[in-house]
Amino acid sequence: MSFPHTKVLEDRGAALLLAIGLLALFAMMGTAYVTYMGLQAERAREDGRSTAARQFAQAGFHAAVGELAATLGANGSLPPADSFAFEFPVYEGGPREVFQASETVRARVSVDYADEMSRVNLNAAPPAILEYLLGVGTETAEAVASALPPEGGPRWLASVDDLAVRGLLNAEDLPDRDVTVHSAPDQAPDGVLMNVNTVSRQGLEAAFNLTPEEASAVEEGRPYESVEQLEEALGRSLSETPAADIADGLVFESRLARLTCVAVVEELRAGGEWHARRTRRIETVAWFPPDASAEPVILYWRESGPADDSGS
Repeated sequence: MSFPHTKVLEDRGAALLLAIGLLALFAMMGTAYVTYMGLQAERAREDGRSTAARQFAQAGFHAAVGELAATLGANGSLPPADSFAFEFPVYEGGPREVFQASETVRARVSVDYADEMSRVNLNAAPPAILEYLLGVGTETAEAVASALPPEGGPRWLASVDDLAVRGLLNAEDLPDRDVTVHSAPDQAPDGVLMNVNTVSRQGLEAAFNLTPEEASAVEEGRPYESVEQLEEALGRSLSETPAADIADGLVFESRLARLTCVAVVEELRAGGEWHARRTRRIETVAWFPPDASAEPVILYWRESGPADDSGS
């Protein structure tokens, strides 16, 4: 026989179990929400750090461009190579706070500059020079040259890797130095082959069919200011060299800069040590027009985060 009092106790017990279950569910949902919001906040901080590092890398690029423009204005040519170091304040504050420079967070940017015209332009090089620089046979060198305008190819090389993309060379055979496709305002050659005063010894050997000893002697005689001075150093006319068909493309000053900018946003930790919160790398090639008042033309821009990125 069931008694009413027992029935009430059973109902209350079930209700209590249901309430406890609901409380447990709400607690789990609350914990999940707090965890989710924490992850979102951390993601937002990481995004902010990445954005800040990118902006500082860009600031380093513009600061270096200013330094190079001043050198170009004073000397009429960019230097063969250089490096710059900049430190920028990091401002912190909230919607109702005064933004001020942080004493525990800083941004440092290192910029390495190289003369892009010190590399031989693949888009302008005749087959004899391509054969030497690419380490290929005459047939392959002629095939590369004929695959480019104005011989009938569809377009100029947009990058050195484009040689493999277009099936002109195997990826493992791509040259890793001494060549470029960026030594003109656009990727067409426009007659620009290389800067005689900064090109590598290998470039001299390729362009003028020199032995290593002859190239070394020409290298030691730099800088040259004219074709006549160069021919005197070579001991022969340019018409007798592989560069004969592109003699007008030999320049004696540079207006093309390859800049590698690495920004590091650092945080001061307990113990007085600075710890990298975020890094950003930008590699770019910029053309400085003859008109000193004109802005540099960006020919190449690549951004990446170095492998040593680390959070706080």
